[in-house]
Amino acid sequence: MVYKHEVPLTQPFCYTTNLQRLIQSWDDSSADWAPPPDHLIIIHGRPIPIKLWGELYKFNKMADGEWKRLKSDWSNWHFFMQAYQASSTPEAFRANFSDPRGQHLKFSHIMRILKEKCQQEDDNVAKEAKRVFDKEFINQFGYEKEGRWVCMTRHSDIAKTYRKKIRVEAESA
Repeated sequence: MVYKHEVPLTQPFCYTTNLQRLIQSWDDSSADWAPPPDHLIIIHGRPIPIKLWGELYKFNKMADGEWKRLKSDWSNWHFFMQAYQASSTPEAFRANFSDPRGQHLKFSHIMRILKEKCQQEDDNVAKEAKRVFDKEFINQFGYEKEGRWVCMTRHSDIAKTYRKKIRVEAESA
């Protein structure tokens, strides 16, 4: 059990320049888990995986403003780690994100590629949703705003809703 007063304030850090350290510090259930002795958050002598930092800081009023400060960076790390963990091997991930000379790309370049890929996937899923739902699309992909029904237009929102509908259908089948 961790009490609010035991959660330390974070120190200045940057994992975007040391991706291996991010990978080794992300998830204690991963084969990659090997946090360094100077890991940023250690409670009761145990390093806290980066993936849990949101839970640690989000609702902790004693660490006022920490999650607000961390959230954007943490979200980028989370997005990066999802792609890393989805790769068949670390070598496959590195091969996908290296330049023609075999040099590993920088974090910002990798993030740009991942976000473009995600946007393309959302565009494709949104097109599929429009095709599948056809005339029912406006009823299935909308929301109420100021008493009026508004049809979704952002592909990311449409894709998220469609994926949720598919998941719910699969679970009830």
